[in-house]
Amino acid sequence: MLISYNFKQIDERLFSLPYQDRGFRYGDGLFETIIYKKQRIRFFKDHLKRLKAGMKALGYEGIDGLKKDLLEQQILQLIHKNKLDNKVRVKLHIWRKPGGLYRPDNNHFNVLITVKEEPQLFEFKTLKLAFSKQVSLAYTPFSKFKTSNSLPYIAASIEREKRGFDDLVLCNHKGIVAECTASNIFWVKNNRIFTPSLKSGCIAGVARKNMIIKLLKAGYKVEKVMAKKSQLLEAESVFLTNVAGVLHVRSIEHHKFKLFEKSEELFG
Repeated sequence: MLISYNFKQIDERLFSLPYQDRGFRYGDGLFETIIYKKQRIRFFKDHLKRLKAGMKALGYEGIDGLKKDLLEQQILQLIHKNKLDNKVRVKLHIWRKPGGLYRPDNNHFNVLITVKEEPQLFEFKTLKLAFSKQVSLAYTPFSKFKTSNSLPYIAASIEREKRGFDDLVLCNHKGIVAECTASNIFWVKNNRIFTPSLKSGCIAGVARKNMIIKLLKAGYKVEKVMAKKSQLLEAESVFLTNVAGVLHVRSIEHHKFKLFEKSEELFG
C-alpha cells in the first residue's frame, strides 16, 4: 500500500520514525478522518479548517504552507495508485518535528496521509448505548480538536466492548453529556433538536457542523446545550453523527427511542 509522508509517496513498508519522534513520545499532533465517497472528498474544506485551527492553537509554524490543492492531489493520487474503489477512509496526521522535551525546539510539522477502502462504511445501524462508568471528559482550549492523545476514547472503547454495548455516552467531570466514543450526539424532543455545547468537552465534529446547518435549513430549531443525563433520557429520538454518516440510537440502558429518520435524509 502506498502512503504519503511529507508529500512523498512511498511503500508503507518503508515508513519509519526516529525514537525521538514527538508524536510517539508525547502525542504532540492532530489528525483528521476524511471520507471519500462518490468520487469526491467529503467536507474537505471543513476538515482542513479544523485541522489548521488546531495547529494554530498548539503553536505550529508554517501552517499556511499546508495547501488544500496539494493535500487533495495527494489523496486522490493515493486512492488511484492503490486501486481503491468508491468508499475510502482517509487519515491525515500532523505532528511536530523532533526536538525538545515537553517544550519543543522545533514547531514545524510532519504530514502523513493514508487511505483504506471500507465497503461497509455506510451500513444502516441502530445502536444500543449506555453511559460510561469509567471515562469522563473535560473542556480545555484543545478539547474541540482531534488530537493524537486519544486515551479517553480508547479507554471508553475498551469499556464498551467489555460491557457489550454498541457505544457509550461520555459525560464530562460535572456530569454534562458530551459525546460518544467516536461520534457527536443529538436528541429530539417536541420537534426541537439538541446537541452538547463545545463547552461540554466534545469534539467540534465536521459532521456535527454540517448536520446543524442542514437541520436549520430544514426549519428545525437546534440548541447547543449543557445537559444532564436525565435530559437526554427524556428525548423522543437520539442519533449520532460522524464523517461516516448517521447512526440511530435504539436505546440508552433501559430507555428506548424512536427513529428520527429525517436525520439520515438530511445528511445525504
